[in-house]
Amino acid sequence: MRPRLAAVLAVTALAGTGAAVAGADTQAARTYPADGATVSERTSKATITFGQIVRSGTMTVRGPRGVVSRKARVSSRDRRKLYATLKRPLAEGRYRVTWRIKAVDGHTQRGSWSFRVR
Repeated sequence: MRPRLAAVLAVTALAGTGAAVAGADTQAARTYPADGATVSERTSKATITFGQIVRSGTMTVRGPRGVVSRKARVSSRDRRKLYATLKRPLAEGRYRVTWRIKAVDGHTQRGSWSFRVR
């Protein structure tokens, strides 16, 4: 009986570890434009994709001439994506994107990235 008890305890411990990973905070998986990338003035959106579903979020994009977007939306096609439509054409220079989300698990997260326009 002892080996069976040890097996049950091992499976229980592994299941607990999996639950902790599954419940981990939502992390940013990728951005567009990519952090540090150079894009053209025709770029029309800034997008960030997360590892889990996003409930709501905000995004501000600032460039050399000030704010080019304050509105952000969670994509209806992929609820892991938050995007902002940018005023075009974009001026040459560095842009900084700051974001804040509320994940489906209730946690709030924030971050930023930057890109350049040529």
